[in-house]
Amino acid sequence: KWALKPSWNPEEFQKEKTKILDRWSHLDDQTSLLAMLGFQRRVSNGTRYARGTMLSDIELKTVSLSDVVGYYQAYFRPSNAVLMIVGDVKPVEWQTKAAQLMTAWTGTSQKPTFLNFSNPRLEADSEVVIAIDKPDAPHADIRLGVPAPGFLSSEHY
Repeated sequence: KWALKPSWNPEEFQKEKTKILDRWSHLDDQTSLLAMLGFQRRVSNGTRYARGTMLSDIELKTVSLSDVVGYYQAYFRPSNAVLMIVGDVKPVEWQTKAAQLMTAWTGTSQKPTFLNFSNPRLEADSEVVIAIDKPDAPHADIRLGVPAPGFLSSEHY
């Protein structure tokens, strides 16, 4: 029901937006989130994934309910979706149930355009150690990664 007939309640939209903005305002207080964000943006720099879902709280403030509805109407289609069911399930049984529930979901969507996002401070041949100075932090968080084949590579897994 959520996927096929969302309610688009303006109060719920604003409530969720406010919660996300509150988390952004406290990002500086959480070393693990800063480390994760910095690591993700460094490792994926120069790809479509480097930007993340939201570049900043300033950008989020500009997102309206009509933006979300427009995105849903343009891109939320079976051809752009993956349904994942996790748990103690019988795969054939659940595939059948899911197919029955989703038969009303039709339509073709616009082909999304993906832009690579690059931050010059995070270029591949820049520093391999990124330190975020937080003198008042109660502890340190460290992320370590190595180059690996891209998601679309046959060698990815």
